[in-house]
Amino acid sequence: MSKSIGEKIKELRKELKITQSKLAGNDMTKSMLSQIENNLATPSMKNLKIIARKLNKPVSYFIEDDSLSKNKLPLHEIQNKVKEINTLIDTYQYEKARKELHGLLSKYNFSENNKLHGDILYKLGECLGYLNLYDASETQLDKAISIYKKSQLYSDAAMAYVEKMARYMNDFNYKPCLNIIDQATDIYSLSINKDYFFEIDLMYIKALVYSGLGDFHKALLILKKAISFSNKKNIYYNSDLLYQITASLNLILKNYDEFLYNIKKAEQFAIFTENKFSLSIIYLNYAEYHNLINNPKKALEYLNNIKYSISKKDFNIFYTMEKAKALYLLEDYETALTLFKNIDFNNVNVKFNKHDYLFMWSAKIYHGLTLMKLEKYNEALKQMIIGIEKLEVCQDSIYHVFAYKSVSQLYSIFQDFETAFKYLKMANDMEESLNERPFK
Repeated sequence: MSKSIGEKIKELRKELKITQSKLAGNDMTKSMLSQIENNLATPSMKNLKIIARKLNKPVSYFIEDDSLSKNKLPLHEIQNKVKEINTLIDTYQYEKARKELHGLLSKYNFSENNKLHGDILYKLGECLGYLNLYDASETQLDKAISIYKKSQLYSDAAMAYVEKMARYMNDFNYKPCLNIIDQATDIYSLSINKDYFFEIDLMYIKALVYSGLGDFHKALLILKKAISFSNKKNIYYNSDLLYQITASLNLILKNYDEFLYNIKKAEQFAIFTENKFSLSIIYLNYAEYHNLINNPKKALEYLNNIKYSISKKDFNIFYTMEKAKALYLLEDYETALTLFKNIDFNNVNVKFNKHDYLFMWSAKIYHGLTLMKLEKYNEALKQMIIGIEKLEVCQDSIYHVFAYKSVSQLYSIFQDFETAFKYLKMANDMEESLNERPFK
């Protein structure tokens, strides 16, 4: 039977004739080390690295499952395979990732409580969720959660539980997500050791859920708390992301001063951590802001500063949108039209939040407006109707208002004033009901 992390620590400590007090040192209490050795607590990764260094062993020595030595493939090769699978997931190759994960599970006999086994099941559950196979996803996630709980890896268990939100997030049904977050929090509360990184991740996810519910005030309060918590603990974990999302929400609310403050902070952290993708998202936000305030030349400057490869489909869509919008505002309609035509909306398999989804499909409205300027009215109507149909998957929003007002203009050109008035009234009624909120 495989030895636990605590058993390995105790066995090696005694073999090296090191006392608990000496091993604990100033990094943790002797009591905490005793609980770890007796399987009453699980060390954080930070503490495990400290213990491993003092015992002159790699971290993998403590988390490696002894039963894996019976398999032909060594642990590090399995872990490398998992990294390859993570790349497949990151590039939206979910079906291929699913097959690779099933291959690992069928090829090796993992012990019941092996963490790596749990990680693979977790990844499989995540993958199945992206493929909209929600029941199968939850089956695998529950197996992973059970393994994590048995090993007292409550942060991992809680994060795996959060993945159960997939079926609701995909339908923009955010209320059940709050209950899932509460249950994940209850699981995490069982942990003796604090995982500050997980706590920040959970606050970030909760903020996204509240923004999906249209409660931007609550979302911004949670993000502010996450930033303050990260700063207080001196870990500055995902600070660029937290500031960037805060900026993005303020941009939607047209709180431009707050947007500029937070996007600048996000930019500073992204530059400091050399996170090129994060910096690209930040420059994209800057471009969106300058398009909103009718400064398209500045928007193009920021877009031209983006060095990150725009091969990611979701990023490429928004990048192309903003560039086309800037050219539209500069009255370069032919070039803008070419870009709008190049946006690939087919087989979009990226999980968007509600705002990103609405924002993305508003490109069809801009596409239509560009065609209007070129007096291609029938094609303009076709594009706008596609956009409106996609937007109406969600409830009322500022994007619906924009779409209805735009198509009203087009029907006026057709001299179909009855339909034009209908859409204009829909826009005005919705705008009034939103009461300056981005969406319901």
